[in-house]
Amino acid sequence: MKIYKIYKSSYLITLLTIAVALIGCVRTHSPSTKVAPELNREVAFATGVPIIEMNTIIKLKLAAEQDNNPKIGSFVDLTVENQSAKRVWFPVDFGNKLLLYSTQKEEWIKVENHVIYRAVKDIILDPKGKGLFDQDPISVWPDLTNTGQSVNIRVVVIGKIYKDNAPSNEQVGAYIDITLQP
Repeated sequence: MKIYKIYKSSYLITLLTIAVALIGCVRTHSPSTKVAPELNREVAFATGVPIIEMNTIIKLKLAAEQDNNPKIGSFVDLTVENQSAKRVWFPVDFGNKLLLYSTQKEEWIKVENHVIYRAVKDIILDPKGKGLFDQDPISVWPDLTNTGQSVNIRVVVIGKIYKDNAPSNEQVGAYIDITLQP
């Protein structure tokens, strides 16, 4: 019985030591390491926008006519492209989210969009190369104050796979990081 108690207590001490070490590793990072802040940023994004099919089935890119240096306080024209053999459904506003990452809070903050979307019906993208409508334009206008410094935002669109003439529960999404110039 005495051996069992010693084994049990050393087992608990070992588990506690490992747990403390792991907890300490999760939230600490060296200021000289650039990988950890980027990892925190992407973990925060994946937590806030938990979509498995991100940037695979659909792609979001700057529209061909969009200036490569978009400005704060102006429209940003984008193109949503279906990259798959499936049809993809979107609400009128493409389920868009405009996000700004706060390094102090280590979280994504929602930015308001000045664009009001008005359409008669939802958007359905055809499979890639299987029709005229495998891509569609979208414009966003982030509500940001020009402080004389560039601002990095992430534009996200979220849709669903379209099956049997209806949107399914399978969400798909895409994002693009854009630097807005003053």
